[in-house]
Amino acid sequence: LVELVSGAVALAYTAAVIVFVMRHCYFYGDDFSGFLLSRTEHFGAYLMYGVGGQVVPLARLLDAAFFKLAGLTYGAAVATLVLLHLVGIAYLYRTLALLGRSPLNAVLTALYACYVYTWVQLGWWIAGVERMPFMALSAAATFHSVRHERTGKRGDLVAASLLTVLALGFYSKAVLLPV
Repeated sequence: LVELVSGAVALAYTAAVIVFVMRHCYFYGDDFSGFLLSRTEHFGAYLMYGVGGQVVPLARLLDAAFFKLAGLTYGAAVATLVLLHLVGIAYLYRTLALLGRSPLNAVLTALYACYVYTWVQLGWWIAGVERMPFMALSAAATFHSVRHERTGKRGDLVAASLLTVLALGFYSKAVLLPV
């Protein structure tokens, strides 16, 4: 019952955030600046152009790829960010399950899914394009790291390492993952 209620709360909250974002948000100045830079700057320079004081080449790459494929389709932007959010939620739940089965795993996962600032990440493209992939990749890296500790399988260690490096391309705080 705890798992069911937690899942329902997380789903309802996420759905409400999506409705709110689709009604009240759109691309902002930083988003348009990034799209413009992707069209006017040399691609290598564009990838190294900072966002909020950070150099996040994979966030810039995703930003440019999204703009090329979807243009200014805000619904596609929100769908992309929601998908990444769901991946992070799934990996968090799987990691907690590896650490031990408990109804509290669903509660903790729901608390993460219902974080008060989720709407900012889903409603502001450039903020979300850094953080949502970072969180999904970080959660996946953590899952593989824990599973490596449990099984000793080298593939999980390789996956954890690769996912950590990819997370670093989206948000500089990924340097803290190995710690």
